[in-house]
Amino acid sequence: MNDYLLLLGGVGLVKGKVKGFGPALLQASKDLSECMRLSGWSTSAPFDKVSLIVKYGADPSQKVEIGRINKHKELEASIQIPLEQLQNSSSLEAEIKEVSVHVLNLVSTKYGLPKITV
Repeated sequence: MNDYLLLLGGVGLVKGKVKGFGPALLQASKDLSECMRLSGWSTSAPFDKVSLIVKYGADPSQKVEIGRINKHKELEASIQIPLEQLQNSSSLEAEIKEVSVHVLNLVSTKYGLPKITV
């Protein structure tokens, strides 16, 4: 996974399962890493990768946290989304990509990087 610019992970804050969550995270990470590379993120960002944790819970606010750049030169970030939003999605991968792009574009604003489009 060293060539990925976006490392996606997920964690549940409430009881519940999202069928196919792991494979959808992996595919979204692969696809969005390529979009990031094509837009020029890999050459202009002050970090090597974005480590984004998708937290699913009960809070519908879609709270985004952009953290620090850790010792591995990974920018830490997270977004909290409702469990039901993932469970009821007709395309889990597209849902994950959408929330990830939202976070990435907030990061791009903060660090003066190109916007990501899918």
